[in-house]
Amino acid sequence: MMIVPGGETDECDVMIRKHLLDVTSERILLEAPKPLRTMSTGTTGSGVGWHRVFVNRRADANHPCIDERQAMICYLKENGFYPNDAVGMITAAAMEDESHCFLEKGDVSALIVVTAGVHHAVDAAGGRSDKAGPEPGAINIWVFVNGNLRDEAFIQCIMTAAEAKGKAQQEMGVKGQATHTPEAATSADGILIAATQCGEECSFGRTDAPLGQLIRKGVFQCTKQALQHNRS
Repeated sequence: MMIVPGGETDECDVMIRKHLLDVTSERILLEAPKPLRTMSTGTTGSGVGWHRVFVNRRADANHPCIDERQAMICYLKENGFYPNDAVGMITAAAMEDESHCFLEKGDVSALIVVTAGVHHAVDAAGGRSDKAGPEPGAINIWVFVNGNLRDEAFIQCIMTAAEAKGKAQQEMGVKGQATHTPEAATSADGILIAATQCGEECSFGRTDAPLGQLIRKGVFQCTKQALQHNRS
C-alpha cells in the first residue's frame, strides 16, 4: 500500500520505467502515474515533498540566471503544469545528449537519467571559477527508485550518486576551469531522488546496499556517457 498526500491510501501499482521519458530538444519530461516521494535540489520542488511531474529544461548558454525559479514557474504554467506538482531543473546541456538506464537488483529497480554540461567546472575541493554568479551548465541527475525508502536512505542515495558522479568525472578527465585540477563539478549541479514508496521498506542507499549498488553503477555509467555526448 502507498500513502499519498492528503492521507489517502491507494493500491501500489506504480512502476517508473524508460517508456515514461519524453525527450525533446527543449526539455526532458517524465510524468509519473501518481505522486512520488522526492528529495531534490530542483529550481522548483526543492527539498522533500511529493511530486508527479519532472522537467529538466534547457536554457540558453548565455542565460543570465537572474530569477531561475520564476522563469521555471512561468514555463510550467505555460505548458499546462502546476508548479507545486513539479520538480524542475535547468541546464545548458543539450537534451539529446542525455543518458539513461534502467537497472534491477532483486525487488528493487531504478531509472537513472543524466544530462551533462561541464563548461563552467570548478574544483569541488575548494577551487574557484573565473565567472561570477550561477551558471546554467550543470550535471543534473535523476534517480527514480521503484521501492519504499526511509528518510536516511534518501540521503544515502544522494551521497552515493554524488560519489559515482565524481568518479565518472575523474575518469573522463574533467578539470576545474580556473584551477585545472581534477575531480571537478560545475557550480550548479542538480540531484533528484524520487521513490514510488511501494513494497518492502528499504533502509539503505549506501554503496554496499543493493539499492546503492544500482545507483552507483547507473550514475557512473550514465554520467560518463552524457559527458562523452557533451564533448562530441
